[in-house]
Amino acid sequence: MSGVPSFEELRKETFRDMVKAAYRALRAEGVKDRQMCDGQIFMWMHDAYGFDARRDEFRRMLVEAAREDPDIEVEETKCGIIYVRVRG
Repeated sequence: MSGVPSFEELRKETFRDMVKAAYRALRAEGVKDRQMCDGQIFMWMHDAYGFDARRDEFRRMLVEAAREDPDIEVEETKCGIIYVRVRG
């Protein structure tokens, strides 16, 4: 069974794909990068996919996704807002 991704790897990959899809959809709706925060992404994923996680869990997953995927960038402000940017 070598080479078969684990459930956790699949979950993380799916989450990264959902973040990228949410970012692109929000950009298409006219949301600017300076407005693209974790709350925007969270609500879009909740509405579009029925994504169900606590907000703090989502934020942890988002930061982890950015560490693992060079196309996802996050920047946390002093007041706790996480701004999101997706390359490509």
